[in-house]
Amino acid sequence: MIRHLLILLLCCLAVCAQEFRASIAGEVTDPSGAPVADAKVIVTHLERNTPTEATTNEVGRYLVQFLVPGRYTMTVEKTGFKKFVRENIALNSPDRLGLDVRLELGGVTETVTVTAEVLHLQTETASRSALVENRLIENIPTSGRNLYHFQYSQPGVVKNSNYWGDFELYATGNINGVIMGGGRPGENESLIDGVSDTRGDRGVAFAPSLNSVQEVTVQTNSYDAQFGRVGGGVTSIIVKSGANALHGQLFEFLENEKLYATSWANNAWAAAAAPSSSTPSASSSTGPSTSPSCSTAATGPSS
Repeated sequence: MIRHLLILLLCCLAVCAQEFRASIAGEVTDPSGAPVADAKVIVTHLERNTPTEATTNEVGRYLVQFLVPGRYTMTVEKTGFKKFVRENIALNSPDRLGLDVRLELGGVTETVTVTAEVLHLQTETASRSALVENRLIENIPTSGRNLYHFQYSQPGVVKNSNYWGDFELYATGNINGVIMGGGRPGENESLIDGVSDTRGDRGVAFAPSLNSVQEVTVQTNSYDAQFGRVGGGVTSIIVKSGANALHGQLFEFLENEKLYATSWANNAWAAAAAPSSSTPSASSSTGPSTSPSCSTAATGPSS
């Protein structure tokens, strides 16, 4: 009886998470356009040097799933054909990339390499989403260093909360006060690596540090059924997941009234700016971790 309850509990926990990783799908054909079955497809994450393999089926179709955001290289091999290599594949969290491959006749020791960037036309999904990439997260100032401020810059998102104070990381009650895709106010889902970050009152339980975030995706309409428990939109946060090389950051963020512009009201009454000072500081690091039996790029950022 206890065993059955444990199995049921594990199944319930698995259902609570939504898939946040990317995938690549397509068709492998020969020069005549006929499908190539049993071709070996390998997609390798460059930062972590981790390969993910798949094999084409009888109609030449393949699907490589569960790819974390990052840069990839894809190779396709089949006896009697030249080895195909596709470089410069950049994947974000919601991507469902369609990539067809036409193999050329020849030996597997010969290689055909394509270096052009992949066109990100989402042919494998009808979801409507907007991406806030890591470069923007690190360089655009936000009030209180709260990444949920990026929601307001996305199409289909309207601010509904009347709170205009500093969005410090503890101010989680008003974060979800937005209308997405014409839905009801606050009826939105927030996810961190696919796990729900939404409270029962539709507020946000936790706002991660900017330095720990890889990217943010806001889906406002036509998203998958796995996100169907809300009537608005879905904000999906992807945290950094480590790499084979050591990286780190150290910062101090200065806020002071001497650096502020005078507000309209204070300027009208010739009043001085209200005293305000905040100097949050933090550090983050990411790199490979090792153990006596294995070595993996599993460590993530800490702050």
